Amino acid sequence: MNTNTRDYTLQLLADRATEGLSSEKQSELDGLLRAHPDIDEFEFELASAALELAFLDDSEEMPAHMKARVAQTVPASLQLVDPASSPATATASTSTSTSTSTSASAPTPVPAPTPTPAPAAKLHGATPPISAEPPRVVPITEAQTRRDVAAGEGEGGVGVGRWLPWLVAAAAVLFAVMTGLNRDSNQDRAENTPPSETPSEAPATPPTPLELRTALVAEATDLFQMNWTATEDGYASGAGGDVVWSDSRNEGYMRISGLHVNDPSVDQYQLWVFDKTRDERYPVDGGVFDVTGGEVIIPIDPKIAVDEAFLFAITVEKPGGVVVSDRERIVLLAQRG
Repeated sequence: MNTNTRDYTLQLLADRATEGLSSEKQSELDGLLRAHPDIDEFEFELASAALELAFLDDSEEMPAHMKARVAQTVPASLQLVDPASSPATATASTSTSTSTSTSASAPTPVPAPTPTPAPAAKLHGATPPISAEPPRVVPITEAQTRRDVAAGEGEGGVGVGRWLPWLVAAAAVLFAVMTGLNRDSNQDRAENTPPSETPSEAPATPPTPLELRTALVAEATDLFQMNWTATEDGYASGAGGDVVWSDSRNEGYMRISGLHVNDPSVDQYQLWVFDKTRDERYPVDGGVFDVTGGEVIIPIDPKIAVDEAFLFAITVEKPGGVVVSDRERIVLLAQRG
């Protein structure tokens, strides 16, 4: 598998997940994904979505009408208490004011207060008196909990929420890297597996023209064979061979030896098949070919079906062949007896 195209495919997927692709790039990406079916085209979108969810702030303040509804339905002992308006604070403030006023108007010493346990906390600089009432239970809402965790509040808080987006991002990147490594490892194992261990067989090699000619000779019931006759053309000097043909199968092969090696940029050979059921002025084009030396076997490629072949002729034509030959340079002829 081509590593360069694979890397380019991954780059296009990353671009699509982060900034989007043009229609041309998307078409190119679709073609690359078909060439690399093992690539998960959505893994970058999933990583991007994980990052977006990690950074999403889903904490919202309770609407005013909802607060009012809660105040009506939830018992006062379970409602959140504003420190500034709590009875303890008000009592402490009143006590402080009264003590100050009394001290200012009466110089009489104040009796020592009865020792009490140390207060647990101070509100606005005043020590709240110990109350005989049971302590209030202040529920912590889910949204408040998320805000506290994100901000690292509370005693010993370490601000885990602050690091959560980066942890998710790192996990997404690690997942993509590990997926790529596993995929490459599997690919390497598949490429390095000996042929004997490969579960699927290699595709069969196409038969050669010689094998096809041998099969035709063995199977065709109407086969006939004709030897080539060389003309006086300089390209035909010392040339020979034969033609085998079957009308019912519309199939045949030329065996040629000693024919001049042509330059395809200058000229090429072209076969013509003469059919008894057609006008001799318009033989059937049997295909254009080249000769590279020695003995060659060339399949006949008729452009239309031949009903009853009786003559085969090879001419020298311009590169690419012609539609109608002037037959000025015929090099080989083979006629049915």
